[in-house]
Amino acid sequence: MTVSGDGSGTRPTEPAEPTLDARIDSWLRSLSRMRSENSGRKKKPTKITRVLAYWPAEQWDAMAARWPRLVPEYGDQHDTHRRMVEVMLRRHAENADAALGVASMSVEGLAEFARARDLDPAVSETRAAYAAELGRAGTTVTAWPPALREKCWCGSGATYRECCAARG
Repeated sequence: MTVSGDGSGTRPTEPAEPTLDARIDSWLRSLSRMRSENSGRKKKPTKITRVLAYWPAEQWDAMAARWPRLVPEYGDQHDTHRRMVEVMLRRHAENADAALGVASMSVEGLAEFARARDLDPAVSETRAAYAAELGRAGTTVTAWPPALREKCWCGSGATYRECCAARG
């Protein structure tokens, strides 16, 4: 409860606004439910694609120079960031109803996306929306997990087995 500014009493505080990912997931579930109800037959559950943001090695320094306050969020160096993304992907993989993808972010792409929508690129919801947009467009997104003998999602050029699967 919070006290109103005019001293007339108290009123309940409003709940925090859900994150962009939560709102998108809720909307997708509602849409799937409506389609199932309208079709009159049961359909397989819709597989949600979760796209995680990843700063490739060639974009890391530019991102850190342009938005230094993001570095603690992503890790102090690129290798730490890459390991964090792999760990998050593995955690999300435990949810069987989600397909996973990795969106390779670019500094200029994020800046343009934010500028076009009058958003702050340093805000996590803006970066999540940009990654989701890359996922919808199908550009710069790699399906995860790759086969062990395929090139790794991180862009190192090594096979997944020799790279992120081994170093995870």
